[in-house]
Amino acid sequence: ERRARLVRLAALLAVTLLWLLVGSAAFSSLEGWSFATSLWFCWITLSTVGFGDYVPTTSEGEVFDVLWATIGLGIIGMVITEIGNGLTKLHFLERLSKELSSMPTEHRHYWGRPEADGAEPEEKQQSKDVEVEMGPGAPGGQGLEELKSAPAQ
Repeated sequence: ERRARLVRLAALLAVTLLWLLVGSAAFSSLEGWSFATSLWFCWITLSTVGFGDYVPTTSEGEVFDVLWATIGLGIIGMVITEIGNGLTKLHFLERLSKELSSMPTEHRHYWGRPEADGAEPEEKQQSKDVEVEMGPGAPGGQGLEELKSAPAQ
Protein backbone atom coordinates (compact mmCIF):
# COMPACT_ATOMS: atom_id res chain seq x y z
CA GLU A 1 0.00 0.00 0.00
CA ARG A 2 2.85 2.39 0.79
CA ARG A 3 4.43 1.66 -2.57
CA ALA A 4 1.12 2.28 -4.36
CA ARG A 5 0.80 5.64 -2.57
CA LEU A 6 4.33 6.61 -3.61
CA VAL A 7 3.65 5.59 -7.21
CA ARG A 8 0.43 7.68 -7.25
CA LEU A 9 2.26 10.65 -5.77
CA ALA A 10 5.14 10.35 -8.26
CA ALA A 11 2.66 10.13 -11.14
CA LEU A 12 0.78 13.20 -9.89
CA LEU A 13 4.01 15.17 -9.50
CA ALA A 14 5.04 14.16 -13.04
CA VAL A 15 1.65 15.29 -14.37
CA THR A 16 2.05 18.57 -12.47
CA LEU A 17 5.49 19.17 -13.99
CA LEU A 18 4.17 18.29 -17.45
CA TRP A 19 1.22 20.66 -16.96
CA LEU A 20 3.59 23.47 -15.97
CA LEU A 21 5.71 22.85 -19.08
CA VAL A 22 2.66 22.72 -21.38
CA GLY A 23 1.36 25.97 -19.92
CA SER A 24 4.77 27.60 -20.19
CA ALA A 25 5.07 26.65 -23.86
CA ALA A 26 1.55 27.86 -24.59
CA PHE A 27 1.93 31.21 -22.81
CA SER A 28 5.32 31.73 -24.41
CA SER A 29 3.66 31.36 -27.80
CA LEU A 30 0.38 33.18 -27.04
CA GLU A 31 1.81 36.10 -25.07
CA GLY A 32 5.27 36.40 -26.60
CA TRP A 33 6.97 35.88 -23.23
CA SER A 34 10.24 34.01 -22.73
CA PHE A 35 9.91 30.42 -21.60
CA ALA A 36 11.33 31.34 -18.18
CA THR A 37 8.79 34.16 -17.75
CA SER A 38 5.99 31.84 -18.84
CA LEU A 39 7.18 29.18 -16.36
CA TRP A 40 7.24 31.81 -13.61
CA PHE A 41 3.69 32.90 -14.49
CA CYS A 42 2.47 29.28 -14.52
CA TRP A 43 4.09 28.50 -11.16
CA ILE A 44 2.69 31.63 -9.52
CA THR A 45 -0.77 30.95 -11.00
CA LEU A 46 -0.94 27.31 -9.85
CA SER A 47 0.42 28.14 -6.42
CA THR A 48 -2.45 30.68 -6.19
CA VAL A 49 -0.07 33.45 -5.14
CA GLY A 50 -0.89 35.58 -8.17
CA PHE A 51 1.58 38.46 -7.84
CA GLY A 52 0.12 40.17 -10.88
CA ASP A 53 3.53 40.99 -12.32
CA TYR A 54 2.56 39.11 -15.50
CA VAL A 55 -0.96 38.74 -16.84
CA PRO A 56 -2.25 37.47 -20.17
CA THR A 57 -3.11 40.40 -22.45
CA THR A 58 -4.35 38.62 -25.57
CA SER A 59 -7.85 37.16 -25.82
CA GLU A 60 -6.39 33.75 -26.63
CA GLY A 61 -4.06 33.96 -23.65
CA GLU A 62 -6.91 34.91 -21.30
CA VAL A 63 -9.13 32.05 -22.47
CA PHE A 64 -6.25 29.58 -22.30
CA ASP A 65 -5.37 30.87 -18.82
CA VAL A 66 -8.87 30.19 -17.49
CA LEU A 67 -8.97 26.67 -18.90
CA TRP A 68 -5.35 25.85 -18.06
CA ALA A 69 -5.56 27.19 -14.49
CA THR A 70 -8.87 25.40 -13.79
CA ILE A 71 -7.44 22.03 -14.78
CA GLY A 72 -4.09 22.82 -13.16
CA LEU A 73 -5.67 23.69 -9.81
CA GLY A 74 -7.49 20.36 -9.93
CA ILE A 75 -4.16 18.62 -10.44
CA ILE A 76 -2.58 20.56 -7.56
CA GLY A 77 -5.58 19.63 -5.40
CA MET A 78 -5.01 15.95 -6.15
CA VAL A 79 -1.32 16.25 -5.22
CA ILE A 80 -2.16 17.95 -1.91
CA THR A 81 -4.87 15.37 -1.18
CA GLU A 82 -2.50 12.48 -1.85
CA ILE A 83 0.17 13.96 0.42
CA GLY A 84 -2.41 14.65 3.13
CA ASN A 85 -3.87 11.15 2.91
CA GLY A 86 -0.41 9.63 3.20
CA LEU A 87 0.50 11.70 6.24
CA THR A 88 -2.86 11.14 7.93
CA LYS A 89 -2.76 7.41 7.33
CA LEU A 90 0.83 7.21 8.55
CA HIS A 91 -0.04 9.07 11.76
CA PHE A 92 -3.19 6.97 12.25
CA LEU A 93 -1.35 3.67 11.77
CA GLU A 94 1.45 4.67 14.13
CA ARG A 95 -1.08 5.67 16.78
CA LEU A 96 -3.17 2.53 16.27
CA SER A 97 -0.10 0.31 16.55
CA LYS A 98 0.94 2.05 19.76
CA GLU A 99 -2.58 1.72 21.22
CA LEU A 100 -2.81 -1.96 20.29
CA SER A 101 0.54 -2.80 21.80
CA SER A 102 -0.41 -1.17 25.11
CA MET A 103 -3.77 -2.95 25.24
CA PRO A 104 -4.34 -6.14 27.30
CA THR A 105 -4.16 -9.32 25.21
CA GLU A 106 -7.83 -10.19 25.62
CA HIS A 107 -8.77 -6.85 24.05
CA ARG A 108 -6.37 -7.36 21.16
CA HIS A 109 -8.38 -10.41 20.16
CA TYR A 110 -11.35 -8.16 19.54
CA TRP A 111 -9.28 -6.01 17.17
CA GLY A 112 -7.76 -9.03 15.47
CA ARG A 113 -4.23 -8.42 16.74
CA PRO A 114 -3.54 -10.90 19.56
CA GLU A 115 0.07 -11.24 18.41
CA ALA A 116 0.83 -7.53 19.03
CA ASP A 117 2.91 -8.47 22.09
CA GLY A 118 4.78 -11.20 20.22
CA ALA A 119 2.51 -14.03 21.37
CA GLU A 120 1.26 -16.56 18.85
CA PRO A 121 -2.24 -15.81 17.60
CA GLU A 122 -4.89 -17.84 19.32
CA GLU A 123 -8.24 -18.82 17.87
CA LYS A 124 -10.35 -15.81 17.09
CA GLN A 125 -12.89 -15.23 19.79
CA GLN A 126 -16.51 -14.66 18.95
CA SER A 127 -17.54 -11.11 19.68
CA LYS A 128 -19.93 -10.93 22.61
CA ASP A 129 -22.71 -8.47 23.25
CA VAL A 130 -21.81 -6.10 26.00
CA GLU A 131 -24.36 -4.88 28.51
CA VAL A 132 -24.15 -1.19 29.22
CA GLU A 133 -24.85 -0.26 32.80
CA MET A 134 -27.26 2.63 33.06
CA GLY A 135 -28.42 4.19 36.25
CA PRO A 136 -28.10 7.27 38.40
CA GLY A 137 -24.49 6.46 39.29
CA ALA A 138 -23.41 5.30 35.81
CA PRO A 139 -21.75 7.57 33.33
CA GLY A 140 -24.45 9.06 31.17
CA GLY A 141 -26.90 9.88 33.93
CA GLN A 142 -30.36 8.47 34.46
CA GLY A 143 -31.50 4.90 33.96
CA LEU A 144 -33.63 3.90 30.98
CA GLU A 145 -36.80 3.49 33.04
CA GLU A 146 -36.37 6.94 34.58
CA LEU A 147 -35.94 8.44 31.14
CA LYS A 148 -39.11 6.75 29.84
CA SER A 149 -41.20 7.97 32.77
CA ALA A 150 -39.82 11.51 32.80
CA PRO A 151 -42.32 14.17 31.65
CA ALA A 152 -41.71 15.57 28.18
CA GLN A 153 -40.24 19.05 28.15
